Parts: sequence; structure tokens; C-alpha cells
Amino acid sequence: MELKYDISKFIAASKMSSKIRVLVEGKDDRGHILNLLNLLAPKVRLKVDIAVDILGDCKLTASNNRAKIEKIHGQCKGNESYRRLFFLCDREFRNFVIGGLVEDKSVDHEVDGNMSWTLGHSIENYFLSPHMLSEGAAAETECNTHPCGKVLRCHITNSVLKNAPRFKWVSYMA
Repeated sequence: MELKYDISKFIAASKMSSKIRVLVEGKDDRGHILNLLNLLAPKVRLKVDIAVDILGDCKLTASNNRAKIEKIHGQCKGNESYRRLFFLCDREFRNFVIGGLVEDKSVDHEVDGNMSWTLGHSIENYFLSPHMLSEGAAAETECNTHPCGKVLRCHITNSVLKNAPRFKWVSYMA
């Protein structure tokens, strides 16, 4: 377990730090960021802090990690002393319209200075694909497979679709 800071102490520690730091919401987010960096940029050294280890200072930030990050960013934004501090938040339901069809209404990647929100609902969505979902739902699907084992087409059974919304799949390519 990490040392717990309150928001003002975290901001002060970040200001004094010579390390590049990234503040994310939770422990899983830290693991995903570290794994991606290790794979894509193994020589990059930085510290990934998690908002769950920062004590909130009001009713909103007491139990909301995204609110902690947004509050810290608001206090550090535009200040040259925090040029090595970056922020990543899950977008969650921001700019999604949820009805019979789940639609992503975002036009661009949302960034505010050194603060970035994920393109999809959360960082975990970067690791999902229609193939992975069809493989994961195999127990609840009727699949036609090629003799080599590759899934050619799956029909998801009614038990899976009973109360599930329909998703509009969008491929996020850089």
C-alpha cells in the first residue's frame, strides 16, 4: 500500500518531484499503463500515481477518484511547475448517448493541456475486440467454426441479448 497524501500534499510532492508522473484513477489503471509502456516504450521511466491513494478533501472527492484527478488538474493546469505531471481519466459515459443503441458522439479525443480522457469508456476498452467478446461469450453462443478452430460466425443466444443494449462498434486507430 502506498503512502496516502491529501490533495494539497500530493500537489506539493508533484511540484518538487523531478520524475515524470502520471496520475490515474485506480490500481488496475496503473497496471495497464505500466504494461503498455513496458511494451511500447521500455526505456521510458516514470512514476504512475493512483488517485485511490490520495485522500479527498470534500464530499465529492472523498469517494470519487476521477473527481480527485480533475480537481488536482484544475489546480495545476497551466502552471509550468507541473509540466512533468500528466493525468489520465476514464471517459466513462461522457458524450455517449445510451438508448436502444449505444452511440459515441465524441468528435475528437478530449484533451485539456496535460489531462487526457480515454477514447472509449475506460482504459480496459483498449483491450477489447469483437473477436475477444465472441470468444468470451462462446458458452452462450452458437458458433460456426472452420476445421482449424477459427470462429467464422457466431449467433449470440437470446439469453445473452435479453436485456443488453446494442453497441455501435467503432475502431479507434491512430
